[in-house]
Amino acid sequence: MNIEKIETFKYYESFNGSYGVKLPDQELEYIHSLCMNSYPYETGGILIGRYSDDLKWAEITTITGAPAESKQTLCSFVRSTRGIITKLKRAWQKQQYYLGEWHYHPNASPKPSALDLKTMVNLSKDEDLGCPEPILLVIGGSSSNWLQYIGVYVKEQEIELYRSEERRVGKECRSRWS
Repeated sequence: MNIEKIETFKYYESFNGSYGVKLPDQELEYIHSLCMNSYPYETGGILIGRYSDDLKWAEITTITGAPAESKQTLCSFVRSTRGIITKLKRAWQKQQYYLGEWHYHPNASPKPSALDLKTMVNLSKDEDLGCPEPILLVIGGSSSNWLQYIGVYVKEQEIELYRSEERRVGKECRSRWS
């Protein structure tokens, strides 16, 4: 008897169908576990995966946790680059690539901050990175009520693919930019 493994996933698409992201449920569960382990501090990492042949959608195949030396506080996360190049070189050997970033806003909205948006625009313009349309995944809330945002950044513009209905959240953090 052969047992076939069935992959379940979420698919998010822009209104005009030009951009899409496939996120396996297994990877989303992994992010949730990283968030629970980090609580009440922010955490994050990078998204690795592949593109469809027509380049209209990306499939996230690997989520990384926070690299060593990342800075995590109640209201901010600054990802270190330690070990990232090694992980990406291994991924490239499997024809998988850097797709973008993810991070966690504990007990807060998954809405990207002004700094998040600025960072993604800068990443989209970084020619050395070679990812002109990076994906941002933000997890908000907590284990009793996960919230989620996913967007693609194209030519300095945010294209929101999905944002959870935001219910009452318990934390408000203000950046020095506000």
